[in-house]
Amino acid sequence: VVSSLLRSAKVYSQNDTTKAKSNSIGSKMRSSATNIGDAITNALAVGDTSSVASGGVSMFVQKTSFERLAASRTALESVILPPLNLGGRRLATCTTANTGVSLQETVWPDNPFADAGSSASDENITLDSNWTEVKSDCCSLDETSITSMHIRECGQTVEVSNLDEPIEIVVYAARQSNDTENEVETRSCFYFDEDEQEWTTRGCKTVEMTDDYIVCQCNHLS
Repeated sequence: VVSSLLRSAKVYSQNDTTKAKSNSIGSKMRSSATNIGDAITNALAVGDTSSVASGGVSMFVQKTSFERLAASRTALESVILPPLNLGGRRLATCTTANTGVSLQETVWPDNPFADAGSSASDENITLDSNWTEVKSDCCSLDETSITSMHIRECGQTVEVSNLDEPIEIVVYAARQSNDTENEVETRSCFYFDEDEQEWTTRGCKTVEMTDDYIVCQCNHLS
């Protein structure tokens, strides 16, 4: 279902006259992914991990607890969470049988926010020796996978922000061209701000870059 919605959103996003349709499909796609993650969590015991893949979309789910998250670092497929003391942010007591906390990492083969465009702005990227600031359309998102991460309880997403120790995410964004004397390829870490409807680097930085992937650190899950 999610992979079919992803293909549909990509098609509609290519035509401005169908942006509303694309936005609707994109929203359903992301909602479907978290609903699938919640369903997988219901079948797991605390401490267990499961994964599913279809149509290029891969999901990794781990059932845990707030106590476990606070006690030590937690790793999924490409995301490492620092110890998280989220007890004060937990939601109302669940009314269902599933009282565990769900960690959901989804790797998308295409942009799951295609309805919002495929370019990003970053005020921290410089283009030349004069430290020229980039305000818009600095980076293309068309040739990379996108990783999303959620912490869920009672079917709702738990807010994670303003962390002292950052979350680490490996993003498989391979080099697209070789560097030359006049052009150097730069890959950077971005996240999609759903409130502002834009890709941004706020609260995130790139700490490692290889030919196959980049490593991002963020002080939030947004």
